[in-house]
Amino acid sequence: MSIDARPLYRSRRPDRTPPPTVRAHPIRRSYADTSLGPPHLVALPARTTLHRQPTVTCDRGPSPGPSYRLGFILATVGVLMLVAAAGMRYVVLPSRMILPADTDTTIVYDGTVSGVNAEAAATGDLANLIMRSVPVRVERHVKVVEADKTRALVNDHSVVSFVESGKVFATTDYFYTLDRKSMHSVSNFTTHAAENSVGITIGFPIGTGTHSYTGWVQELRATAEIGYVITEDHYGLETYRFSGKATGPVTDPATLAKLPAQMPRDQLSLLAMALDVPQAMQSQLTSALSTLPETVQLTYALDQVGTFSVDPTTGIIVDMSRSNVTSVVLNQAPAVAIPISTVKIKYTRQNVVDQAALAIDGNRTVALFGTAIPAALVVLGLLSIVGSIPAIVGRRHTPADKASNSPLRVDIHA
Repeated sequence: MSIDARPLYRSRRPDRTPPPTVRAHPIRRSYADTSLGPPHLVALPARTTLHRQPTVTCDRGPSPGPSYRLGFILATVGVLMLVAAAGMRYVVLPSRMILPADTDTTIVYDGTVSGVNAEAAATGDLANLIMRSVPVRVERHVKVVEADKTRALVNDHSVVSFVESGKVFATTDYFYTLDRKSMHSVSNFTTHAAENSVGITIGFPIGTGTHSYTGWVQELRATAEIGYVITEDHYGLETYRFSGKATGPVTDPATLAKLPAQMPRDQLSLLAMALDVPQAMQSQLTSALSTLPETVQLTYALDQVGTFSVDPTTGIIVDMSRSNVTSVVLNQAPAVAIPISTVKIKYTRQNVVDQAALAIDGNRTVALFGTAIPAALVVLGLLSIVGSIPAIVGRRHTPADKASNSPLRVDIHA
């Protein structure tokens, strides 16, 4: 009998699935043998209550108090005051210490003129040919025509008139380009014609020192030294006195245009006698006339002496006087110089008072913006910074600060 034909052996016990091995599945439970039954009730303790989710609190210590904030504000204000003081002294003040762009002022001089009356000479009026210490008044008008941040084009216009008759004796009109602080001449930066001057022309520098300056003499179109002399008082204002002298041939075209370019030989001799020329000079002239042509070509020379009282802070000329002596010079006799015009001028008393008042006002402005306001700001700024120190530094020694400097603290509330 083959194996395939034999009947299968069956067990008498009912079929069932064997339970799993405990070691193989320790956490599994079999419900095949015994049912667990319905769910059982669980009894809770009487005082047990349900709570919400736990709360986590992080604490780094208290925030800065009002005193600390006040100290920080005081320190900031103090620093800003110190910066404002420096700005007032080194920014605002220098911006004011320059020639104003709207300068438009008139200066008045009184004086006398002696010599040949050009108008009388032209008309043949021999009775009025010679003037002797005739009172004149000079009105000098100085105006800034154009300006940029550092330079200015200035018009210097003067009118000399006779006090008695009011007639105009002479006029001058010049344009200069200059530095608005040093008052020294600069190259022409405008399209307007201006003199090619050197040195100071219309006034002294702002912040004048006790040393010599180079001044411009327009009639000579040359420079001359203006030297410091002494410190003196004018109406309670300390001023520096300067003095200068210039001598040379007249080369300014505008000045030469007002003087005769030639003169008959005979009139020249008569002119010398009318002007009270010293006898020695008249003798030299007489000997020279024999060699001169009928018409003598004339050249001129100028001798100028001036004194100036200057406020050193503003550079304003508080008082001044000047003497101009113009002489005829003969090329054939260089030693012969016949003075034909002497003009002496000085500030009027009222003009001295007005200029002194301007200088005093300028000094007050400098003291205000250069000393008073910056000093007050510095004092207030330092007081603010010093007052802020206890509030800022003292906070580090408080218990709250120590707590804030401790590690992060975390509290969990169930």
